[in-house]
Amino acid sequence: MENKWSGLTREEKRRRRLQDYVSPPGIKFRDAKAEKLYKERAARLLAANMCEKPDRVPVSLPVGFFPAYYAGYDFKRMMYDYKACREAWTKFMWDFNAYMDSFGGGGIGSGPALDLMENKNYAWPGHGLGDNATTFQYKEAEYIRADEYDDYIIDPSDFGFRVLTPRTVKALEPLQYFPALNGILAIPLELAMPFARPDVREAFRKLI
Repeated sequence: MENKWSGLTREEKRRRRLQDYVSPPGIKFRDAKAEKLYKERAARLLAANMCEKPDRVPVSLPVGFFPAYYAGYDFKRMMYDYKACREAWTKFMWDFNAYMDSFGGGGIGSGPALDLMENKNYAWPGHGLGDNATTFQYKEAEYIRADEYDDYIIDPSDFGFRVLTPRTVKALEPLQYFPALNGILAIPLELAMPFARPDVREAFRKLI
């Protein structure tokens, strides 16, 4: 009988994950050629990452936002027109799939979502930057004060939720009114208390 996951060693768990990467269960490929290409590329990338010898050197392109410009779109259009964004990346993949094993980059944020949440630590086309801007921009500021690093190191999840997020996302400023998250193990219903505040309820409506 196959061992349950919890009974596997670290090496056995890693081996299982890697098997699922090369031969993903439940994935229906378009045709036999697509399946063959995927498995060849996955095995190639895996061998390189495991410091083994692949059949050839894998090609992973750091494409950034090139697919947008290749399709004739600008960065703002990609952020606010989801259909055009999908068309651009689909065109890039069809046109260049024979020349690469994988590609990275192209993390284009959702313009409407960023507008709604009012992120303070980013600027993007039409929101802090001109409409012709070719990327987003990180806004340097002291989001964590020098005397807060101990709190951040001790409990980064709680600090991120109750301090850093309210400080960097205007729509989520009410998260500062939550109790410390490390206390909910003893009193779970403490999480309900902040929802008495209308601004907390509105923050979660915006998230939804």
